[in-house]
Amino acid sequence: MTTAVASLVVKRTLRSRLAWALSSAVTKGHVSPPWASARDQQRNKQQQGQAYKCQAPQTRSTGPGLFPSNKLRSAGVGALSVHVGQLTSPDRLGVNLAKQCKSDPGAVDAELDGCQRRLATALLQAGLPPHAATLSLDGPTLLLQTDTGWFANQVLEEVELLGDRYGIPTVGGDRAPRIAVDFSSPNIAKPFHAGHLRSTILGAFVSRLYREMGCQVTRINYLGDWGTQFGLLMRQFSAHGSEDLLAEDPIAHLFDLYVAANREAETDDAVKAEARACFKRLEHNDAEAVALWQRFRELSVTAYKDTYQRLGVEFDLYEGESQAQPLVADIESRLQEQGLASEVDGALVCDLTQQELGHAVVRKSDGTGVYLTRDIVTAIRRHQQLDFDEMIYVVASQQRLHFEQLFHLLEQLGHGWAAKCKHASFGMVKGMSTRKGQVVLLKDLLDEAQTRMLIQMRRDPGKFEAIDNPEAVAEKLGIAAVMVQDQFAKRIKDYTFDWDRMLKSEGSTGPFLLYSYARLCSLERLCPSTMLVEHETECSRLVEPQALALVNMLSMFEDSLEQSASRLDASPLVQYLCDLCKSISSAYEVLSVKKASDPPTAAQRLRLYKAAKQTLGNGLRLLGLHTSDRV
Repeated sequence: MTTAVASLVVKRTLRSRLAWALSSAVTKGHVSPPWASARDQQRNKQQQGQAYKCQAPQTRSTGPGLFPSNKLRSAGVGALSVHVGQLTSPDRLGVNLAKQCKSDPGAVDAELDGCQRRLATALLQAGLPPHAATLSLDGPTLLLQTDTGWFANQVLEEVELLGDRYGIPTVGGDRAPRIAVDFSSPNIAKPFHAGHLRSTILGAFVSRLYREMGCQVTRINYLGDWGTQFGLLMRQFSAHGSEDLLAEDPIAHLFDLYVAANREAETDDAVKAEARACFKRLEHNDAEAVALWQRFRELSVTAYKDTYQRLGVEFDLYEGESQAQPLVADIESRLQEQGLASEVDGALVCDLTQQELGHAVVRKSDGTGVYLTRDIVTAIRRHQQLDFDEMIYVVASQQRLHFEQLFHLLEQLGHGWAAKCKHASFGMVKGMSTRKGQVVLLKDLLDEAQTRMLIQMRRDPGKFEAIDNPEAVAEKLGIAAVMVQDQFAKRIKDYTFDWDRMLKSEGSTGPFLLYSYARLCSLERLCPSTMLVEHETECSRLVEPQALALVNMLSMFEDSLEQSASRLDASPLVQYLCDLCKSISSAYEVLSVKKASDPPTAAQRLRLYKAAKQTLGNGLRLLGLHTSDRV
């Protein structure tokens, strides 16, 4: 989680309140409550002239003052447990408690009694009944045990009360953090290929989650719309371009021209010279060259937007390297004046070897600019315009050195806000090339996913005929298959693209998630909501292990979102949703609503399934997946 967000996160779910109560009891009250942000807690302590005596231990995945929810695990359904020592300072309960069981059981009992009294007080502070939970020691593990019926009812009430907001952490503070997210960023003169998939999906998810949490997010698409490749493209279009093909499919035609131009340039120096001359005219603002470049850019962006719409992705700003070009010379001069860059064989180079960042070229020997210089200009302009608290670059891990050099040079130029910039790197997708080794266009990939899902749907004629718009449903399933396979893997890891695995209707796949949601919708259609009004809906009859396991899964939704936010990674949420759907499937096998022993039991089960549908729907929405009530 970015620093600006982590210090403001507020958690209010039952699980976080119980966890805080346990932590408060163990640490004798010296831990920040999750319903007040870390920044607010720090401010209050400073105003009181006090310093923290003890804070909850932190992990790399959580921000200051956040309860380390990843340290929690189930200890039977309806229970939370924490290993002794994970929440305590060494001079308190500590890891020695387990050892004292052998040497001085009386001391252990006295300590537990004190913890139980403090727990009752903490539960009241958390807005819970003082006898809602009890403490016990199981070997080296301190257990917080709740009444399962009460726990289930509280969880379901939270889902019903919060609805679409259930489980989503929020940010407090005087104003919403301003977050800029740079993602997708295709090159105009090159295809919008499947290699852009991870940046597009991950950047959209981070932006969507942070907005839901209450941040002010600016989504930026930084287009590669400048460089010598445009000279090749302009030369080739003038010689071999087709207005008809450009109007029919601009991306495909421009790409074909670009490939052909590169092929000719490899063996013909005259073509290279013509291309350099074309780009030079563009650099000097030749009216005809600028008009042609602008046309290519606008046609490309229009085509890109069609693909973005299919993925449910939107941007607030479309920027480009071309906007930085007029100020590149000024940055080059500043770097030289401050002794950060010097000429080497005609090129302008920054020696960053002492920082183990190698040599950074900021101007080529032929006088043309480079990505790094334009990125410096762009970062400065963005900070002036957006005054961001954090700027996140969602770019492949191969560019790690580039961003380390960028952030270092910004800092050396006197821009202290460079510390607010973060590179959210990600691994590569393997197995995406065609048999001829050509790149796969993202549009073609999505079309293929839809076609394959449509073929799969037709294998069940009965269900297929019941669907009003099978092509639209196949589109949703296909996109879900692509996106879930991509986001299931940790963002920093490479993964292998696998058609057969991603299209399966079971396991950790997009179709499985959408099928699970549609099944819950079908259950609601068959079981009227009037059942919840006519019969007792307290959770005393939800006693089966599958029911209680599902309740416990619902209670952990917020934890998965916090982990995703803290890691800038969708995989914790995706893995949680897959586990949730598996828990729902297990519950279906034994918890029938129609065949329940009596109406109150049926009503309570229906209430549980409605809460599961709400939680699953919230998670799918955050992933950017479109659901359907019939699949």
